[in-house]
Amino acid sequence: MRWQPWQRNSGAAGVILYVPDPESEYDIVSFSLTNFEVPFITIYSAYVTYLEQNPAADGLYRVEVTWNPSTVDGQMSSFSSWGPTDGLTLKPEITGIGGNVFSAYLSGFATASGTSMSSPAVAASATLVRQYLETTNLEESEIAHVVNCLLMSTATPIRDEAHNTLYFVRRQGAGMANPATAISSGAYIQVAGTNKAKLELGDDPPEDWRL
Repeated sequence: MRWQPWQRNSGAAGVILYVPDPESEYDIVSFSLTNFEVPFITIYSAYVTYLEQNPAADGLYRVEVTWNPSTVDGQMSSFSSWGPTDGLTLKPEITGIGGNVFSAYLSGFATASGTSMSSPAVAASATLVRQYLETTNLEESEIAHVVNCLLMSTATPIRDEAHNTLYFVRRQGAGMANPATAISSGAYIQVAGTNKAKLELGDDPPEDWRL
């Protein structure tokens, strides 16, 4: 699409692009700018429908710039699963940002919550640490283990602000993954006799009980 002089001279403050199809209310128009005379944005047609059905009293629509504000920022999500496992092993091992996350979604962007948000966050953290470790003299077979230990050893414990204490380990694991700290760390924790950065007792050995 080319920006025409008559459009500029009409006094338009900007251009809003959307797909005018009721069946495509959450599709996004892809575009690139080569001329920055006026602001361009693309929004869902569902939003356009909302604006048409709820006109501004003075005929002017105002944009307030915010960055995904949250009243529970930094707290554990209420829907996050608790450990331990049925075998009494320590899970979760680590926490990732997964509540009220602004993220790529389908063909556009959205704010969403759940493991579909936290899993990519932790995977990205592990990828960054692995990328760093590949520049060291570690054997390839050791890298995955060291990534796990570094992330757990350098995670940031999350505080339960409502009760002025830390969240239980069986809820947050080692804490919030912090790849920057993991990469800059010169050491990591490993429990003696194991290849893990956590101490877990597990369940008793299975026994055959008879009555």
